[in-house]
Amino acid sequence: MQVESTHKQITPKQLYNEFIKGKRPEYEYDYQADKPMQELNLLAEKYKQTLSLDDKKELLDKERKILYQELNHPELTLARNYSDISNLISTDTEKHAVKNLIDNFNLTALLRIESMDKPFESEYSKRKINTLNKLYNKTNENVFYGKENKTQLNHIKDWVKYYQDIPPADNKIKPIRTLEDFKDALINGGKADSPRIQKHINKILKNKNVNPEYKRLAVWGAGKFRSNKFFGIIKEIALDTKEKDIKLREFAIHSTALYVKEKPDEVKAIMTSIERDKTIFAPLAKTINEKINGEYNKPQKALKGLTRKEKQQYQSLKKRYLYSDTKLNIHSENMIDKALLFYKKVLGHFVNSRKKCIITQDTYTKIIPEKTGERCFTNGIFNSGDFYDSFSGISNRETIVINKRELNYLSNNAIMGHECAHTLNRLFKNYDWNKLYKLYSNALDKDYVLDDYGKRNVFEYFAQGCEAYISEYKPHSTLLSKHSATNTRYELLTKDPDLFKFVKYCLKKYH
Repeated sequence: MQVESTHKQITPKQLYNEFIKGKRPEYEYDYQADKPMQELNLLAEKYKQTLSLDDKKELLDKERKILYQELNHPELTLARNYSDISNLISTDTEKHAVKNLIDNFNLTALLRIESMDKPFESEYSKRKINTLNKLYNKTNENVFYGKENKTQLNHIKDWVKYYQDIPPADNKIKPIRTLEDFKDALINGGKADSPRIQKHINKILKNKNVNPEYKRLAVWGAGKFRSNKFFGIIKEIALDTKEKDIKLREFAIHSTALYVKEKPDEVKAIMTSIERDKTIFAPLAKTINEKINGEYNKPQKALKGLTRKEKQQYQSLKKRYLYSDTKLNIHSENMIDKALLFYKKVLGHFVNSRKKCIITQDTYTKIIPEKTGERCFTNGIFNSGDFYDSFSGISNRETIVINKRELNYLSNNAIMGHECAHTLNRLFKNYDWNKLYKLYSNALDKDYVLDDYGKRNVFEYFAQGCEAYISEYKPHSTLLSKHSATNTRYELLTKDPDLFKFVKYCLKKYH
């Protein structure tokens, strides 16, 4: 592939070799000779004209093919995005780290696109995980410089695991020797392996001096692998208001609820008792009771506690703030209401500043079409290297854009809560910013941060905290996942209690 330069012609491969040595030659890429990029530009222009979901799917598919091409030819990543990458990577970055970072741009972009659900599903589902794993294994944590990039590597690892939809080739039952072995057995174990796992759960539950992590896993497993002898133990933990292990009690409440078919009256009585105690677990027990009684998806469920005047004020603000290009079901409406009610006074500020939240079947570039076909290389809130076309949840100064599917995902109200938090922190005074920066720095040093996404910067740290704080309920099956969408209020209080207090303070101050 030919290039043009003010001094001499060099190939992308030659540019790449110079770049990893720390040199930054003058360079202009010959896009006219690059057929895939020409095709991408045509598809981008077509989409800008039609804003059609079918055209967006075709556009994303071309972007996907380009990213796969660049996995084997990282010099094309550099050549096609030379200016942006030059601004992002310093000349004194180690040679091996530069190679890994350029690979990383394609990996993070692919992970985002491959995660997209209908109507943007990938035709590469059978081979995508093998390709992504191959690239992940090619990276070397030892050559990554700085905390942020090591964090990103762990983030990649979690996402690769999370999107693995191909059953493992090795179906042999592995012995349970470590905490990770036990966790894997609980998550992946089935009926055939149930007796062995139940025996292990029973052994842990009877041991009063067991490691807390083991006990939490056993309590979670007592819900998945149910038995009468387990029920009595986890019921006591669920009802114990003096239990100091917050995550343990959360797991116990969830696991107890899973016995509702075998013991309906007793489970309902337990949830009602927890709900009446008015502790931090009352909302969790209330939600579980709503699910048991078939009230979870009733219209305007989240507005139940408001007065008539408060309801009218909220609905008026919501109507001026929220726009959807597609009909939302009752579940989605409830998730939106639950999140927005945490920000109801800030909602007035959003409206007055002409801020809009748009729910769409499409993605970010439906609302900001000028970014169609472009990639983002920044150190900010984005995964560097992503195509803007694949952003399904994003907040800027004027608009929050959320893909409809996110509202029906594991995160439930979390995505709305996360994006609104980015607007809330724009109201902060210096005192609040200083306090948040100190919390963030301390959490990084002591490894208190909820997840790798929250480690990226102080803005994501706060937004992940808000997202977790308002998430009083997530399905039992998701609670062992490392994915950030499964964070709950109880996870936040356990792992980062100082951020929990700060979020609570902010919601009260600006509410």
